[in-house]
Amino acid sequence: MVPASGGVEAGESVTETCIREFREETRLIVQVERLTSICSNQDRLVIYNDGNQFQIISLNFEVSLIGGEPCLSDETTAIGYYSLPEIEKMDLFPHHRQFVADTLAGQDAAFIR
Repeated sequence: MVPASGGVEAGESVTETCIREFREETRLIVQVERLTSICSNQDRLVIYNDGNQFQIISLNFEVSLIGGEPCLSDETTAIGYYSLPEIEKMDLFPHHRQFVADTLAGQDAAFIR
């Protein structure tokens, strides 16, 4: 499964955000197992036309499936389970490739980038 993403809502924990975003984007119910990486490098800077700048910070989690049926949403164009060779052929953002690699590395502590 390729990563789901989204922003934290007021009063919500980051694990609650992960669970909510996964359900909104895939209709699947997941349980957070572990934090795999925290990414806040300068490559994640967003500059808007009005000059406002925002630094994107990503917290990436490994999850396990506990319910639901995969389904497309307004935020998804495809859904499925993919092998690593299939993922390597996909047109993904480079940072999404890194998120997958971080999770598959199986490191006990989260990567910090």
